[in-house]
Amino acid sequence: MNKIVFAQMAARLEGGAGEQKKTGMLAFSRIMEAEEKVGVATISGYIGYGNATVDEFTKHLEELKAEGCTKFEVILNSMGGNLFEASGIYDIIKGCGMEVTAKIYGVAASAATLIACAAARVLISENSRYMVHRARGCAVGTVEEIEAYAADLKDAEGQVTGIYAERTGKSAEDVMAVLNAETWMNAETAVKEGWCDEVISPSAADSGQKETAATGKEEDGGGEEEDPDEEEKGGPPQNYTVLR
Repeated sequence: MNKIVFAQMAARLEGGAGEQKKTGMLAFSRIMEAEEKVGVATISGYIGYGNATVDEFTKHLEELKAEGCTKFEVILNSMGGNLFEASGIYDIIKGCGMEVTAKIYGVAASAATLIACAAARVLISENSRYMVHRARGCAVGTVEEIEAYAADLKDAEGQVTGIYAERTGKSAEDVMAVLNAETWMNAETAVKEGWCDEVISPSAADSGQKETAATGKEEDGGGEEEDPDEEEKGGPPQNYTVLR
């Protein structure tokens, strides 16, 4: 048994984590801004489980760069998802070589905040929410496997804390206090505390009006019951990490 085979950051929703649908969308488009071509990635719903994966993000970002995009916008409306996918997307954005702006419309919670932290500037709409929290995990196995899992969980949490400290300018201790409280913030507070840079009004959400091309995918969870074979189909196996 692998000590860690799955990790996720998923916001705790009313009704429990089991109520959260693992569906979402990753769409890419291009817009013209003056004489510059701007690439846009829209991430909504769940991160991971086939939605907003590192492989898909990398492929489309390279296409945008090949088309001459010099700026990049990431539109976020997500409660979180797979920690490994979010961390990978964070690294891709940080190293893409383009001027990157994140725009939050609705909510950026949990793993979605890691992606926001990769941008040089983070804008949040005035009615949106921002949430960060600590890692929680679940492990099944021998004493040695569970101890190793706990060590990996602690290491993963340390990496996330470092990213948040760099973004906000807070100390690691101060960041941990915020995470311990599972803190929800409105747009004004998110800016005041350094998580975001600017509050924007809904009228600023005009990217969709300027789209010239778009590619994306969407999955609809519908009303189906939980599949008992979900683990074999990509769902969380026995040992996993939840920042929730």
